[in-house]
Amino acid sequence: AVVSTQSTGVENAVQLAVAHGGSAVSKVIIVVPPFFNQREREALMNVADIAGVQVLQLMSSSSAIALQYAVFRNVEMVEKPLIVLFATVGAQFTSAAVVSYAL
Repeated sequence: AVVSTQSTGVENAVQLAVAHGGSAVSKVIIVVPPFFNQREREALMNVADIAGVQVLQLMSSSSAIALQYAVFRNVEMVEKPLIVLFATVGAQFTSAAVVSYAL
């Protein structure tokens, strides 16, 4: 029962992506909390398979935040590193990541 509930969640996410993007979704990158262990990551991969989508990458939320910041803030890559602290404070967990952007 748990698998079908999770699968429905993944299927709903795919349907939302199709509705907003206007084209079919068959390949995804899934962001997971940094505290997910290997068993939880494998379970998520299985759920995505059941939902009919190919997972290209599982990415930790800290990595996703750092990538999003670099892309949408147009971080200029120079020899002198730009060091940024990303802090996530939520109801379930708090995490922090220190990222260095440099050539």
